[in-house]
Amino acid sequence: MSTMVVGVQLKWISGLKYDIQIRGKHKLMVDAASEVKDGDEAPSPVDLLAAAVGSCLASSFTFCASKVRAELADLTVSVQAEISRVEGYLRVTGLNVTINPQFSEKATEKKQERCIALFRNYCTVTESVTRGIPVNITVKT
Repeated sequence: MSTMVVGVQLKWISGLKYDIQIRGKHKLMVDAASEVKDGDEAPSPVDLLAAAVGSCLASSFTFCASKVRAELADLTVSVQAEISRVEGYLRVTGLNVTINPQFSEKATEKKQERCIALFRNYCTVTESVTRGIPVNITVKT
């Protein structure tokens, strides 16, 4: 089994804001302040987690639909992240995902059902989050 590595670098701006560079070419800003107070200059880490799960499931659904030849006319995905205090700390305690596929008239019911039964298997992010991810942390001083 081969392993693929995806690199992400963060640079502190101020407060709880960071510039993020993904794979050396994609840039965005994140602001964790919206999770702890009223700051809202950029998406928070929880927003990015919800977006990662939602976009992975959407991509997996689209991929699966194409593989089983269940043509899609439209697809929307909504993700709601629940944040609660656990042992005094804020934690993501649930992700509620709603997937709303609109199949074309060409897609038979059998093909639709096959896609709905299989698509989740292709979602790297959701299946990883669901199972838990080992995180190794090193602090260099």
